[in-house]
Amino acid sequence: MEQTKAWEIKRISSQESLSRQIARQLEALITQERIAVGDKLPTESQLCDMFGVSRTAVREAIAHLKSMGLVETRRGIGTRVLRSAPDHHFPARRISATTVEDILHVLEMRITLDSQAAALAAERH
Repeated sequence: MEQTKAWEIKRISSQESLSRQIARQLEALITQERIAVGDKLPTESQLCDMFGVSRTAVREAIAHLKSMGLVETRRGIGTRVLRSAPDHHFPARRISATTVEDILHVLEMRITLDSQAAALAAERH
C-alpha cells in the first residue's frame, strides 16, 4: 500500500463512465511504468477506497485492462501487470472459452451484439 501513495489517484467524476475513468488512470500508471510489469494491483476493496467507487466499477475497469492485455487476474492471487503497452494486434486470440467465467463473458458480449445486429438487419430490410 505504500507504493500506491505515489500514484496521485484522482477521484472519479460523474461526467463519464466510472469504470472508463478508473481504467484510464490505471492504464496511464501502467504505461508510465509507475506500476511495473509483474507488480500486483491493489485488491478490489483497496481500489474501491482509492477511487471512491463501487466494486462493480472497479471490476469493469479491470476487465477493460484485461481486454487490452495489460493485466491478468487469477482467483486467490489477484491482478498482476503483464505488459506496459496495450496488446492491440489480435485481441480475439486472448479469448479462451475454457472456464465458465470466459464462456459467460462471451455470451454477454453476444447478447449485446446479436440484438443490435438483428435490429439493424430489420431496419434495413
